Amino acid sequence: MNAQEVTVIGDGWAALAMVGLYLASEVKVHWIVGTQVHKVSPLACVSASSGIAYMTDLFSRFGIACGEPRFGTFIREYRNKAFKEPLWMRAPSLEARSESMKELLWHFERRFIGISQVRFELDFFEIEKQLCEAINQHPQLDLIQDSLIKHERHSKHELFLGSGRSLSSDQVIYADFWSQLGKVQGAPRPLEIIGLLEPMGVFQVSFFHHQPIGACIAESFFSSLPKESGETRDRHFYGYFSSDGMRSHWSFGLTEEEFENNHEIGKKFRKLKTSLGRMLSVTGLISGDTDFSSCVAQEQVRLAQDWIFPEEKLSLLIQDPTLLWITDACGISSAFEQVGKILVSEGRMELKEVLLTAGVQDIV
Repeated sequence: MNAQEVTVIGDGWAALAMVGLYLASEVKVHWIVGTQVHKVSPLACVSASSGIAYMTDLFSRFGIACGEPRFGTFIREYRNKAFKEPLWMRAPSLEARSESMKELLWHFERRFIGISQVRFELDFFEIEKQLCEAINQHPQLDLIQDSLIKHERHSKHELFLGSGRSLSSDQVIYADFWSQLGKVQGAPRPLEIIGLLEPMGVFQVSFFHHQPIGACIAESFFSSLPKESGETRDRHFYGYFSSDGMRSHWSFGLTEEEFENNHEIGKKFRKLKTSLGRMLSVTGLISGDTDFSSCVAQEQVRLAQDWIFPEEKLSLLIQDPTLLWITDACGISSAFEQVGKILVSEGRMELKEVLLTAGVQDIV
């Protein structure tokens, strides 16, 4: 359906990509960002996939000067007191690497890590900031910071917001946490799909530093998070530094049960900071006698309970041409793949394929 007026619901990369590329096609967009916790990309790079072509297209259309995409392996593991290529990269074939990754990483973590990655000159925190500023100035955008409470379907979609405002749309795209649909009166629910999902949470912290740490480092990092007593799952924390070294972002996953236990979350947070301080000290990124907390001017913590990660093959769900479900829960690259498929099916964009540099063939 070639709608002339659409509503996008959600506040993440899937929503941002959908809004931006619709606006670039001269479509009137109502963007309901809601009141949910905004997530930060766990890494400065993303999985290499065909979604990179749509991503690059969007950045170009809105004048985001982030450089050309670079393909390679931009993740390093901290082990044996040094940053090293992940262990799965030792495997001799693509299939073997994929199997090795499954053995080494919790399935939560595999959702946003590819065997091969792509990054730009800017990290995705900065890219998102600049992209939002550019998109928010578009004359065809109606930015709505409100919550959806009711959805009715007549000749058009009729949406009712918490503030009392209502609006009509030819097409609706749900790019929010799918579990939130249960709170919207009359909202359609892809129940057969939701039943296959596993609700996961994420803990994220952004540190703002007194002085640069890890400036000009292109790689992102991960390391083991010490286990709690009786815990059997191997869990890692992930993060990266800004190009100027004045901030860093770190994340780890939580099960649905763990999310309800503030005391345990607090313990994991303290272990994250202890492990991070040790890692940075041993590798020389901070002075060996410096306590990491003394390097932090400010910290911002985020908890997102329903960071749902679907099965790998459940990437795009179309119930009918006027009602779509997309998600960034499988990573930013996946979000752009989904958006690209929608716009290609509507005839608004041409099918794009990502051009790989020589020797980089391990797309997953």
